[in-house]
Amino acid sequence: MSPRRTRSQKFRDSSQVPEQEAAELRNNRFTLFIQQYEKEAHERISEMEARMDNMLKTVDKFFKVELMKMPPSLQRTLIGDLIDRKLHAVISASFLLIQTNSPEIQRPLKRTSSRKGDAVVCRATLRNAGRTFNDLSVQDKLSFCFSILRSEFPR
Repeated sequence: MSPRRTRSQKFRDSSQVPEQEAAELRNNRFTLFIQQYEKEAHERISEMEARMDNMLKTVDKFFKVELMKMPPSLQRTLIGDLIDRKLHAVISASFLLIQTNSPEIQRPLKRTSSRKGDAVVCRATLRNAGRTFNDLSVQDKLSFCFSILRSEFPR
């Protein structure tokens, strides 16, 4: 039989370490692990903030370029004014239609199903392309006003 192997000095000493020291070592390792984890988390957060700032700068540049492509009169107008004008135009047109009390308004509109969501609205606008708002029938005016309202104020 071969002689038995003896434990090395390291293993003999580790068995003699009191439990308090072992608990302290575990606590120290745990605190070091937590500190390293927090440091990595802060690094990731700072990287994400840098990426977000970079994206915001890109969006600002894109917005400025698109704004430069617009006519100067549109560049000077405020977005709130544009929305107010569109809303005012739609509301005034709908009030004019309601005030006329046309028999065409009393007719129920036929609902047409479509495979694509806004295909009905697109057909109405394509059918009326090249005509002014006054040339449209009352039914077309109403459908046009409602399509604008749906596109401007989605649910």
